[in-house]
Amino acid sequence: MPKIEYKAGNSKPQIIEVSEATAEGIKNIVLDSKREEERTRWRKRKKESSLEYMLQNGFQICSDDMTPEETIIYKDQINGLYKALECLSERQMELVREIFYNDRSMVSIARELGVGESAIRSRMKKIYTKLKKILAG
Repeated sequence: MPKIEYKAGNSKPQIIEVSEATAEGIKNIVLDSKREEERTRWRKRKKESSLEYMLQNGFQICSDDMTPEETIIYKDQINGLYKALECLSERQMELVREIFYNDRSMVSIARELGVGESAIRSRMKKIYTKLKKILAG
């Protein structure tokens, strides 16, 4: 029978014998726990690089030393982007919201919609193409 080390609270660790099934279950719990810790670290790193996080923590897109003309051009570009986003279909806008505002991965969205990740990438490519065309025109 397999043996495991068990420690409850501040007590001294004890070696106990467990069944094969219990040992396998404990092994899976430990592996799942390690995976979840890694996912949590990954999510935190991803969140810290998101636009929303940067803006909340003082990152400025618009430089304080911009000239008035540069500020007007910048604001005009931002307004143009918002107007271009309004030209997207509701389905396209929802995908943009999920990825850029809610920090969701294409993989998780694909799973939720029951499609492959390549389908989501294809949809995003169409969205980028549409936005470029609107912004260029």
